[in-house]
Amino acid sequence: MNPITALWSRPGLRLAGIGNHQTHDPGVGPDRYDRALELLAVSKCKMAFASFTFDIDEAGSVVVIPEGIDTEGLVDPDSELPIPEGVLLDDSRETWRNTVEKALGAIDAGDIQKVVLSRRIRAEMSRPVDPYAVARRLEKHQTRSHVFLVEGLVGASPELLLRFDRGHVTSIPLAGSADGAGHRLDTPKVAVEHKLAADSVGEALDRAGVTFSRGRPEIIDFEDLRHLATKFSGTAPGGTTFSEVLRELHPTAAVAGTPRDRAMDSIRDLEASPRGRYSGPVGWFDNSGNGEFAIALRCGTFEGHTVEMRAGAGIVAGSDPDAELEETNWKFAPMLEALDLSIQV
Repeated sequence: MNPITALWSRPGLRLAGIGNHQTHDPGVGPDRYDRALELLAVSKCKMAFASFTFDIDEAGSVVVIPEGIDTEGLVDPDSELPIPEGVLLDDSRETWRNTVEKALGAIDAGDIQKVVLSRRIRAEMSRPVDPYAVARRLEKHQTRSHVFLVEGLVGASPELLLRFDRGHVTSIPLAGSADGAGHRLDTPKVAVEHKLAADSVGEALDRAGVTFSRGRPEIIDFEDLRHLATKFSGTAPGGTTFSEVLRELHPTAAVAGTPRDRAMDSIRDLEASPRGRYSGPVGWFDNSGNGEFAIALRCGTFEGHTVEMRAGAGIVAGSDPDAELEETNWKFAPMLEALDLSIQV
């Protein structure tokens, strides 16, 4: 049996949950992060992994408390576990185009400024996949991302939602994407999309009482993709834990839209099924209230022989459904490559 029960891996840090583990549901609502901390406190353990649903009112969030934490690389870092053969069941291309057109109608009507939509695809594998095998592949090929494994959810996210270290706060929202084929990140559309995402983080940190500085937008390379990023660094009031800040931060305009409440209503109305833990906070936390969370992107949910994957794009005035479809194809690529699958382009 694979000894790894949960994983968080990024440059400079690798945390692997090992041994027997407890799995808990922290419930729904804005207090779910506080309840996650309470569950860890009751367990008497030092650290937990967590994956929360995108919609705070949707059930299905998970807190995993392992028996132990390995930071030394329990498994040979050069090892690669086998992946069974699979086939893509659907690519939801037409559904995506229709959904984007409806969102553009809402934007033109002045209901929202930006909404981030997700496209869902599914794959059927010849036998159940070991999620850790997929995580190992992502660690090998997505070396600048946050690779995570929490209760069947596996991915490699480029986006740091929150790092909370003894009161010091870091958040790096991304909005605006380009591949290596000449697509640009200096267009007016990208500038608007990114500013809305970054502004939403600044407003959230204000609400949490964080004193912070905001960097200038810069381009960050993540293997095959480039993103426009803005770094926020600051200090939280004494006695604050990650939960108070995370409650204000999620969901940012990078995964929901602007205004947030209207964008969330639009997502619930336009998307055919709930997102589950896709685009929700995923990461680890300790019993002192420190923690690190990415947004669960470039990921898949594994259940039996089936893998469900989602990829999103921010829709603003001037968005083109076909261009946004192409962007989701780029974002599906890391998971599809890890599964030896491909999507029609």
